[in-house]
Parts: sequence; C-alpha cells; structure tokens
Amino acid sequence: MKQLLLFAIAALCITSCQAKSGDSLPRKKKTAKVEQSSAMSGDFKDAVLITIEGDTLSISNYFHNGARYILLDFWASWCGPCCAEMPNVKKVYETYKDKGLQVVGISVDQNPEAWKSAVKRLDMTWPQTNHNNGTDKTAAAIYSVQYIPYTVLFDAQGNIIATELRGEALEEKIEELLK
Repeated sequence: MKQLLLFAIAALCITSCQAKSGDSLPRKKKTAKVEQSSAMSGDFKDAVLITIEGDTLSISNYFHNGARYILLDFWASWCGPCCAEMPNVKKVYETYKDKGLQVVGISVDQNPEAWKSAVKRLDMTWPQTNHNNGTDKTAAAIYSVQYIPYTVLFDAQGNIIATELRGEALEEKIEELLK
C-alpha cells in the first residue's frame, strides 16, 4: 500500500511539472554550478524583455543602475520547482538588494495572465519580465536555457560568474560576494 501511495505521489509530481501546450522549456533537476574560472566568464549578451506593464526593456538596462551583481532568474508559472524556489530568491533579494544585488525575473510563460497572476501570488517584488519578445532572439535562446528554473549570475562588467544557483547555493554565493 505504501508503494502504491508513493507511486501515485511521484506520478502527480511528474505530471504537475510538465510543460503546458505552447510552453517551451522543460524543467530539469540540476545541482548548482558555482564556477569562477575564466572559462566560465564571457561577454554579456543583451536581449529585449517585456516588462509586466507591457513595455520593452533590455537586460543591459539593469547593468546601468549601479548593481554590483545581476541575477537573471528564468522561471514559469506552471513550473512547480520554479515556484518552490521563489522563497529562496525572495530571501536573497530582500537581504542583498541594498548591498549591490539586482535580481531580474525572466518568465518563459506563453500566457501573460498566468505569469502576472503567479508574480502576485508568489509576492515577487523584484523586477519581472517575460522573454517572449516576438523574435527568436529571446533571453532564454541567447543564454541557451534548456530547462527551468535556471539562473545566470553576472558581475557588473557582464562576466558570468555562476549559473544554476538554487537554494542554499544561491544564498551562499551571494553572501560570499557581498560580505
């Protein structure tokens, strides 16, 4: 009976995290890759995003606001692991926003209403954008995002210093950088 119950719970988790029709990125459980080697660093690549108000904005705008580090957080309203990660992102944002961290949420949602509803429901107070800019040069495509949740951490010069930070690894890395 316990095995049947565990199987049912596992099946429910798997089906609830699957992409809905029209959504483009699968989720994949990965461990954080925290690297600072020069091989990991690279030039910043800009992309046009859509703000929650419907305006267009480039990622580069966030590099001009005095932030020492910029965290791009790719997520979607239909992604269970993404939504489960939001309290961690919120904690890091609230703790370090006045010390030089800028977080930019980048939703891959195709449904604007679902995206906006999730932002409110999850109380996401940092800038929220959507990568669906009407071109094939979306932020997710530019940064080769293959699954979500996915993060890219930049320094102020546009060098990628870490990817795939989640949970404690995210908090530890930001704390280390902004002591």
